[in-house]
Amino acid sequence: MNLLKIGAIDIGSNGIRLYIANVLEDETETKVYKSHIHRIPLRLGEDVFTSGRVSELKRINLIKIMQAFKLLMEVEQLKRFRVCATSALRDASNAAEIVADVKKFAGLDIDIISYEEESSLMLLSRKSDYLRKGCTYIYMDLGGGSLDITVFDEHRTITSDSFKLGTIRILKDIATPEEMQRCKNWLTDMTKRYSKIQLIGTGGNINKIFKLTNTNTNEPLTLKKLQKLKKQLESYNYNDRMRFIELNPDRADVIIPAAELFASIMEWTGEHEVTVPIAGLSDGIVVDQYMKYAADVHPGKNITLLEINQNVSEYENGKLQD
Repeated sequence: MNLLKIGAIDIGSNGIRLYIANVLEDETETKVYKSHIHRIPLRLGEDVFTSGRVSELKRINLIKIMQAFKLLMEVEQLKRFRVCATSALRDASNAAEIVADVKKFAGLDIDIISYEEESSLMLLSRKSDYLRKGCTYIYMDLGGGSLDITVFDEHRTITSDSFKLGTIRILKDIATPEEMQRCKNWLTDMTKRYSKIQLIGTGGNINKIFKLTNTNTNEPLTLKKLQKLKKQLESYNYNDRMRFIELNPDRADVIIPAAELFASIMEWTGEHEVTVPIAGLSDGIVVDQYMKYAADVHPGKNITLLEINQNVSEYENGKLQD
């Protein structure tokens, strides 16, 4: 058996993650296990979505984070890794300067990926055990800057779109009613086109919501459970959500807007269940990087799509009493 390590850095609007996975190869199969995750809540979106650019302080702190992550990856002796940035840097007017500074001072190349590529990478992380034959899937990734939705079936990706409805935008009251209506209309149109639909939700907030509702791993999150949790969360103020539910500071404020948005989506589509696979962009980056590594090392070998074994999660903490 061969063990190798693959890494992914996800520079999001709310947090920045270094995700390291152990990949076990043998003659018959390859499995990926989450090793560990380092997450820093830098919140680039707070600057970008209000002023249009990353502030000087956050630029400096981003460089420091990337320097630290570079050293950690060197210690881990990764075979491959990729650094991807999403909504915040896509919208930042000084993104090119940020990318150049990180290259100069940390020696890392940042790929600012489109929402289409982001969706494509995230779909690589999907687990086949939650897919149902004959369904059309609405795959929703909610971040701090955007809600990215991809519609696919068992054969192909059908369509996708990105909506400026990220949790930081909603929290800062800069997500417009027009954009919310556009999302509602888009989803309503999808439900008219396809009769058998399954909702899939990813992102830090829906992962945390899923855990707080004590939903079993192989079961979907129901609208009833989501609405009950939302009501309970709203009964606590920000400080008490950190104190009694043990939410991180950068989760305690955005989790309610996230719950509201997912509840709205379930009502708009008439689908009162959402599958939460606890996987996301970092998982997809790891799978993609391994596939490219395998193509170089094992040319001509048929490499099957990997499944991520969710044995480690950054969202383990957190509790809510009835």
